[in-house]
Amino acid sequence: MLVSNVLIAYVKPHYFFRLYIKEFILVLRQPFRYLYVFVLSMKKTVSEICHAFFGANAAAKYMGDYRCVQGRDFDADGNYINTEPLFFDRAEITYTNLLKPGHVLFSSKGRIFATVWQGQIKEAVATGTFIVLEPRSKEIIPEYLALYLNSSKAKRYFDLHLKTATVNHIGKKQLDQLEIEIPSIQKQQLLVKAYQLIVEKIWLLN
Repeated sequence: MLVSNVLIAYVKPHYFFRLYIKEFILVLRQPFRYLYVFVLSMKKTVSEICHAFFGANAAAKYMGDYRCVQGRDFDADGNYINTEPLFFDRAEITYTNLLKPGHVLFSSKGRIFATVWQGQIKEAVATGTFIVLEPRSKEIIPEYLALYLNSSKAKRYFDLHLKTATVNHIGKKQLDQLEIEIPSIQKQQLLVKAYQLIVEKIWLLN
């Protein structure tokens, strides 16, 4: 079913970034500047557009064959900042565990966030705290999927389904059932580019 929706990115005077969804219109707000883009999108669940699998359930070590990718290896903007390399032994890893450029890493425990793996290092494997999403539909690009999973609309959904114990946790079933609003590829690229420009501006101003 086609629906009209709006993604709003807002930079406050103190450069605090917030991303959330509203109906009918896409608005990118920046100090002294406004950009309005109408978005027509359809909805599909994560399970309909992605193949999903968990990261490796293995013990990380200081020596090994495959680089271990953990949640703490990413900053608040999803940039890879690994400073303490850990590894997995080859015997504990299957080929299907290896990360590929374009995989979307969804951190399902602790700090809930998503980021696109760019192939920063070769032969890397995510830990079991990640659910790895591999888009299998040409209707969506990885960068937009990660952007949507980090949006306030997705966050509200996750808050409703958050399992709170010693560590906050989102189950794979709940992630699979999340509906993603999918505009055209061109509009997805526009949204991603606009977000990147805002993040770059914040970085320069700081």
